[in-house]
Amino acid sequence: MSVTIEQDLKDYLVRFENKLDKLGEDLNQKIDKLDSKTDGVAKELNSKIDDVAKELNSKIDNVAKEVNSKIDNVAKEVTDLKVSVARLEKTDGLSKRLETTEFVNRGIFVSLIIAILGGFAKLFGLIGNR
Repeated sequence: MSVTIEQDLKDYLVRFENKLDKLGEDLNQKIDKLDSKTDGVAKELNSKIDDVAKELNSKIDNVAKEVNSKIDNVAKEVTDLKVSVARLEKTDGLSKRLETTEFVNRGIFVSLIIAILGGFAKLFGLIGNR
C-alpha cells in the first residue's frame, strides 16, 4: 500500500509541477504581452510629447519674431524722432519792460513786508502810541 501511495503522490507531484510550469508559461506570456503594450503606449506618448514640443517651440519662435519686429519698428520710430531747438533772441523793448515790472514788483513786496512788520510791532507793544 505504501508503494501505491508513493506512486499516487509522485503522480500528483508531477501533475502539480506540470500545472505550475503551465501557469508560469502563461504568466510569462501575459507579462510579455503587457510589456509590448506598454512599450507601444510609451512610444505613442513620446511621439505625442515630441509633437506638442515642436508645436510649442514653433509658436514661441513666432511670438519671438513678432516681438523682435515690433521692437525694431519702435526703435526705427525713436530714431526718426527729431528734436528741434528753437532760438530765442532777446529784444531790447521787451527786456526794458520786464526790468521795469520787476522793479515795481520788488518795491510793492518790500513795502508790504514793512507794513506787516510794523503792524506786528504795534500789536505786541514794541512801538508806543503818542
